[in-house]
Parts: sequence; C-alpha cells; structure tokens
Amino acid sequence: MLWPILDCIFNLNLSYETTPKATEERRRFLIQQKIGVCDIVNAAERVKIDASDLGILNAKLRNIVGYLKKYSNINMLLFTGGNSKNGPEYFLEGTSSLTI
Repeated sequence: MLWPILDCIFNLNLSYETTPKATEERRRFLIQQKIGVCDIVNAAERVKIDASDLGILNAKLRNIVGYLKKYSNINMLLFTGGNSKNGPEYFLEGTSSLTI
C-alpha cells in the first residue's frame, strides 16, 4: 500500500505497471523528496514466495537503531504493515525503551 498512499498524498499520478518508466518515476520522486525506503526484515525464509508478511519465517531484522545513529538527519520513520504477525509492530513490540 506504500505507493498508492504516496501517490494520493503527493498527487503523483504514478504508472502502475512493471516497467523501467514506472521504476524511474518512483526513484526520481524518492530522491527529490529525500525519502529512503527499506524493509525492516534483512533476511528471512519463506515456504511460499509472495509479498505477505504472514509467510515470513526466521526473520533477521535490520539494525534500525544503528541506522538512526549513523544517519542523524533522519527525522521520521513510517512503518507499513500494522500489527499483524510479522508486521512492524510485531517485530518492534517491547522495544519502546530503546535508547538512540
């Protein structure tokens, strides 16, 4: 849902197709707005290859706190996926006391 939401907020009129043109318009937008995008899961196993968070097994997370320390100019994080199993809230539950 990331791209439909950004498309609506920024009135981008994105192409919804798998083409180099569609990739390039997204890349240009992200650079222009200084937005970085990455998955919080660095590596995982899946039984079924699809985009569902529910199918993630043995997830290894990225070092988000390390990124925040290294890139102190980051001023906002946006997590998509909600609190379903293997969503951001699931992985980050109990980490509210992290010191950056």
